[in-house]
Amino acid sequence: MSKTFISLLFISLLGTSAHAQNIVDFRLNAPVAKASGNLYRAIKIMDLRNDTTSMGFVKTGFFDRRGSVIPKTPLTTQLSQYFYKLADTTGKTRGMLLLLRRDKFEVMTIGTRDYGAFSFRANLFEAKDGQYRQIASIDTISTVSSAMTVTTALLDTGKKFLEKFISDNVSTVPNGAIYSYNDILHLDSMEKRAIKLYNTPTYADGLYLTYKSFMNQMPDKQITVEPSDVNYGVVNAVDANGNTQRVKPRKVYALVYHGQPYISSRGNYYPLKKDSGDFYFTGAVRVSSGVGNMVLVSSFGMLGALIGSGGSEATFYVKLDHVDGGFIQIKRIEDAPPVPSSTGE
Repeated sequence: MSKTFISLLFISLLGTSAHAQNIVDFRLNAPVAKASGNLYRAIKIMDLRNDTTSMGFVKTGFFDRRGSVIPKTPLTTQLSQYFYKLADTTGKTRGMLLLLRRDKFEVMTIGTRDYGAFSFRANLFEAKDGQYRQIASIDTISTVSSAMTVTTALLDTGKKFLEKFISDNVSTVPNGAIYSYNDILHLDSMEKRAIKLYNTPTYADGLYLTYKSFMNQMPDKQITVEPSDVNYGVVNAVDANGNTQRVKPRKVYALVYHGQPYISSRGNYYPLKKDSGDFYFTGAVRVSSGVGNMVLVSSFGMLGALIGSGGSEATFYVKLDHVDGGFIQIKRIEDAPPVPSSTGE
């Protein structure tokens, strides 16, 4: 067998192995023991995630390539199996509905450390006579970091959150709001009805340091812009004593000027547009270094202050998450023209 043939075979096998490593399985653990005091006989799972197949991305393999977390056994099947292994359903009459809304892994590298985040959003309801009463809800982000790869620890973190959300609530009596089946299907719309930002025809001028103040339309400070252009002018905030101070865009969540809302991202302000009940913008966002062109949801979202350095920028069409104000990637805009850097950086 020639050396050339052996070399080509090795390269081929290496390529095949690397390709196989691009898919990372996700499998829940079996319950350690049956639950005590279980109230429910059955569970149904409604999957309302934006992507019902992939659970995000992690690093994988010797070269730390980007790997898609795609369960071999569908996650909904695993969650159902977990419930029936956990719960003693004998003699029980109550039904349970799990509304799965988000579960996503993300990893990025900053310097010599890896940072990972798992984002989980879900609701549990008792199903009875066509009505659904809330048992519990969760909307959380958990982060891990390490000088080595964080993939194993991050996947374990995700498993624990999913398993615990079920095991902690199989003996919980519902005491939340009551919904119809149609309400459940459109829970996002129901939640938006309670958010002023989504229910006002006009927006309050001023500076918003957090999504909370923006969603409540309660500006943290008043602003002036000189000249009268948000991206080319200087944005100044007025303090309690009437003094003005130049605003650093990276420390701002949003602002409203002459009734037009702008989101802050990567040192620039981008106009927000409302369409079909959601807010969108096109602008530069951070993408991770080390796992391809994965977008990170924003400095106010999943990885928080961890994304203040590292990574690179790309232009995306982005939707605001109405619950936490994070950035949801819709579409990457290729060959986008450069955006002027806001002054006051």
